[in-house]
Amino acid sequence: MKIEVLKKRLLVFKPFIKPFLVVFLIYVLAFLAVLRAGVSFVDDRGRAIFGYAWTSDFNRFSSTAFGLLMNVNDRLLDISPWPQILGLAMLSVVGVMLTYVFCDKKIKFLPLILTTFVGLLPLTVECWLYKFDAPCIALSVLVSVLPILWWPKKFEKKAVIKFSLISLFCMLVMWTTYQASSGVFLVLCLYMALRDYLKGEKCLDIIKKLMLAILVFVIAALAFKFLLPEPEKSYRSNEMLGFSELILGVWNNFVMHIKLMVGSLNVWQMILAGMAGIGMTILVFWRYRMNGFLVLIIFLVALPLSIGAYLLLVKPPLTARSLVGVGMSFVPVLILATKDIKSFSGYVLVVPSLVLLYSFSMFVLAFGNGLADQERWANYRVEDLVSKLSELYPDKDDVASKKIKIEGDIGYSKVMQHVVDKYPATKELVTIQTTGLSSAAWGLTKIRSYHNRPQVFEENYAYEDYCNPEIVEVRANTYYYTISDNIDRICVELK
Repeated sequence: MKIEVLKKRLLVFKPFIKPFLVVFLIYVLAFLAVLRAGVSFVDDRGRAIFGYAWTSDFNRFSSTAFGLLMNVNDRLLDISPWPQILGLAMLSVVGVMLTYVFCDKKIKFLPLILTTFVGLLPLTVECWLYKFDAPCIALSVLVSVLPILWWPKKFEKKAVIKFSLISLFCMLVMWTTYQASSGVFLVLCLYMALRDYLKGEKCLDIIKKLMLAILVFVIAALAFKFLLPEPEKSYRSNEMLGFSELILGVWNNFVMHIKLMVGSLNVWQMILAGMAGIGMTILVFWRYRMNGFLVLIIFLVALPLSIGAYLLLVKPPLTARSLVGVGMSFVPVLILATKDIKSFSGYVLVVPSLVLLYSFSMFVLAFGNGLADQERWANYRVEDLVSKLSELYPDKDDVASKKIKIEGDIGYSKVMQHVVDKYPATKELVTIQTTGLSSAAWGLTKIRSYHNRPQVFEENYAYEDYCNPEIVEVRANTYYYTISDNIDRICVELK
């Protein structure tokens, strides 16, 4: 009897298998070069050696639990590409859920394909480059989307309680995985309210449901802020704007993020994005008539809201991965605009969006191959430098007694430079921290931790002061670097 019940429940998922595979295939093909390159990206280099998790990074307890569960171990290990594949699978589930909800519990393949904008935006790509963090970030997005499956049809006690409890749990998981996703839940609730209005539901009931969602979100945020312990350390400030500077501060933060997003597109992508925006606007007004103005207003509210809590920070992290939720600001609009297309002219209006999506996929492939070449370039430069240092300082005791100071950056490899020239988003993904050898903290990881050198790196002084030509003598001057030293220090200037 129990087996029969289980079979019936499993059959519920059968209609979603093919849609899931379609979205998953799109993601895997786009990220094939990234997965093949197998490059340890930023934090991955440290985690692969030391296995530390995320509990000290803004109380990301759920990330830690999820990561250790994947590893079935008490420390993290490099089990790539499985975590990235799992992250892409979770994004695929997100796409299916969004399509199902906004297509009125049906799966339509054109809207389904358009949901892949969530993971393929040029800046969002950074989230899925991390071997260790990718599934945790995907989990934060997944749990932010999950509650809308229980969005109350009517404002009734049973439905309200179920939605509230599920949402509260999911928001606590989101806050303790990746806080950059903090805007996703509110954006989707806003679009659910829009969907209800377009279906003719009473405004009072819609407002009640929306207020309930906001209340649950605030409770979870307050619980995260005041009930969890203060993190032991932090690599950036999480100071919030004061009340008197809130409006201007939020506006300035939003403008900075918009500039970052627009600056990540090349000319062709900007043209395609403009054409896609015009096409979708026409479709929205074609489908919803005068309510099209309401759809556009909701989008304009959703765009800043999708950035989440980072808008409230004095110094928000202007990094590519902090925009993980931005795709959610317009994907529901794409679904609402395309779910009922029946004419040839309607399909023509969607073409720019599909071409733009293809362009983003090609960027990911080009970037993945560029990343592989950047890794080759970094390994060559590190090994060349380590070889020269070993030649100049063969005695381990001598090496251990001298602090080393590195200045500069190896820059882009030839292949990566070509990708940078064609895709501006690359500059936000491959920085001084990620070229493989530089004066930045993560730029030192390869030479500091991967070559067994008992070297202490000097981090407290500026290179100009610590390596003043008056106190150090040049020992080697090559095409790639200059090495200087004295009795207690070694200075390396990268070229």
